[in-house]
Amino acid sequence: MSKNIKESTTDKESGYYHRDNKEKGFMYLDHRSVDGKHNFIVDCFITPGNVHDSVPYVSRLTYIMDKFKFDVNCVALDSGYYKKDILKFLEEKKIFSVIGYRRFHRNPDHKFFRYDSSRDCFTDTRTGEIYTYRNIDRQGYKQYRISDNSNKRILRRAIDADVYDRCRERRLSTFGKALYKRRKETIERSFADSKQNHGYRFAQYRGVAKMQQYTWLSCAAQNMKKMAILLTRDSHFFRYYFLFITLKFNIQHIFQFLKNMLDVFSVLSTI
Repeated sequence: MSKNIKESTTDKESGYYHRDNKEKGFMYLDHRSVDGKHNFIVDCFITPGNVHDSVPYVSRLTYIMDKFKFDVNCVALDSGYYKKDILKFLEEKKIFSVIGYRRFHRNPDHKFFRYDSSRDCFTDTRTGEIYTYRNIDRQGYKQYRISDNSNKRILRRAIDADVYDRCRERRLSTFGKALYKRRKETIERSFADSKQNHGYRFAQYRGVAKMQQYTWLSCAAQNMKKMAILLTRDSHFFRYYFLFITLKFNIQHIFQFLKNMLDVFSVLSTI
């Protein structure tokens, strides 16, 4: 089975980006990670536009922890990272993860069925019928049916559905809501600064290697500006230093004014 892939005639290394309600075209993607306290950029990885966000995440997070020896306790991600492999990896590393809600195409009446984890069965809240576990199909889903062997509907549940349930509990918790709220104040702000001040709305070069080097330089500039702002805001030395410079400037102007007045008086006295 062959797959048709669009290829740019001017930049072969770029990828065709297409998302719902977003601009389509040949682009590059920056898979960026920032810290949740001061919004410093700790990693930026460039890929073609047709690479999904979730593909390089596990390898980049592993690189960050190995390179900088960070003790990562919690992460906040958008719905594009709502993948089983990522959820399992974060649970294995004992990292508290909050991932945005992702809407799936489901049957309208799925909300009437409640799953009981203790008995491993579904209950129809309208009729009270119980759907018990029967077998696992070839797609890897557990099948549930009514015990009277009737030809009624079959309910399916993924084998690793417990991973998604725990993810939902974390997202709806008090700490999870606060953490996800913090996400839009950090990573989204970082991308906004790059687009507004560092020419990130359009690719400045051709090729992944050149775009990666440009991204490193741009993110380094953002981090240096962030560091300067934090130092001037939190350090008393810089505060008193600027106060001293201002006072020195005013004193120089005062002495210059007095000197000019003495010169004027000396001229008048000689006349």
